[in-house]
Amino acid sequence: MKVQRLCKWGAAIMLSVGVCGAAGAVEVYASYNGSQRGVTQRDVNTLNQYGYFDTGISASGITVADNDDIYLASGNHLRRYDSRGALLVDMTFPDRAINYGDVAISGNTIVAAYDGSQLGFTIRDAETLEQHAYCQTGVQASGIAVDAYGAVYLAAGNHLLKYSTGCVLLADMSFPDPSIQYTGVAVRGDTLYASYTGSQLGFTTRDTRTLAQRAYCTTGVKAEGIAVDGGDGIYLAAGNHLYKYSASCRQLVNMTFPIPSINYTSVYVK
Repeated sequence: MKVQRLCKWGAAIMLSVGVCGAAGAVEVYASYNGSQRGVTQRDVNTLNQYGYFDTGISASGITVADNDDIYLASGNHLRRYDSRGALLVDMTFPDRAINYGDVAISGNTIVAAYDGSQLGFTIRDAETLEQHAYCQTGVQASGIAVDAYGAVYLAAGNHLLKYSTGCVLLADMSFPDPSIQYTGVAVRGDTLYASYTGSQLGFTTRDTRTLAQRAYCTTGVKAEGIAVDGGDGIYLAAGNHLYKYSASCRQLVNMTFPIPSINYTSVYVK
């Protein structure tokens, strides 16, 4: 992507952290709320900021398409922005009791988890945000991911679940400690990554077919979102921090935003 398109300069402190970078790099995107509400774009190695844009909404989930369009989940809204931060589509669900908790993309389809008066996930056209289908799951999901084959993964309490796009439950991994809360999920290849809080704080890596655990890392941070890059990097959104870890649990970067009221709610790597 042409990074300079997202760069925006002014007096706000959100811009004073980081600089504009060169186009073509792998990038980290994160949604934030608190004293400011918007999207930040950062270098994948240093987590230095390239740019940002204000949205005015409190987003709980973010994903980015191959064409650099950015999608946010916020209350009963799903929104699509271009890379400059221009709002292209605002899909408002008519029932205000519906809350979209997270959003993910695969090809020309997005999926979004929702709770409130209904519990499930919706499957929508990535351009128009019109609904193709929906699945009632009965679980209150805080995170959603979709793999290259269309399988959908949910983080819900102490459960990690896998569904087909036809709403068939394919796997339900229930962690034996009910105080564990899976907060976010991401998928790369045949591996599912999930952040968790509660009596333990960290992330787990699991087989996408069976959801059996391969490894876990104790981080000590209360992460709300997780993302992975094409190499060894795992990224967490936690309060006013964005972290990068290796798969071997080594903390590589800790980006602390200087305003503690800023809360990073979700993270995505493209």
